[in-house]
Amino acid sequence: MKLSQIVLCALATLTVAGPAFAEDPPNADALRKDAAEIRKDAAEVRKDAAEIRKGAEELKAAVIGDLSGVTASNCTGACEGKTGEVCAYDCPDGDCEFVCQTGAICQFTCSGGSCAMRVKSGGAAQGTCAGGDCKLTCEAGGTCGFTCSGGNCDAQCRGAACTLSCSGGECSCDGDGCPE
Repeated sequence: MKLSQIVLCALATLTVAGPAFAEDPPNADALRKDAAEIRKDAAEVRKDAAEIRKGAEELKAAVIGDLSGVTASNCTGACEGKTGEVCAYDCPDGDCEFVCQTGAICQFTCSGGSCAMRVKSGGAAQGTCAGGDCKLTCEAGGTCGFTCSGGNCDAQCRGAACTLSCSGGECSCDGDGCPE
């Protein structure tokens, strides 16, 4: 067989076999479909994460801002913390103790005796102590704005975001969340 015949045979073989090499594997469509679903799921996860971040920022802004217009019903000492619940608590007479649970948005005013206020991790509160001494605890992860215009003020703000204004007696704040 001449060299030219060998070359022609080889070319003929490649021409016939070539399309088989170029075809997609039998499950290529399924793989492409799976990849599209994965990309779609990843986009949904990114969207959900953005919504969560936006909600957290709105919660923080609502608490650091002015909550004086809150008209929710008074509580009996604790906001149980359904996420996003707004709870107002007014204590005009005597000593008072107040807890703002995880997830709640709380406003409290103590204008009678001494006050003890605790904001749980994930809670957000703005409070005013205008009566006697004030003991304020904002747990790690809480967001708190406090005004003390009565007696002495003792605030604990470890791992929390706190704003604090004292114009009554002595004022002390312990923790990395205390204002400068």
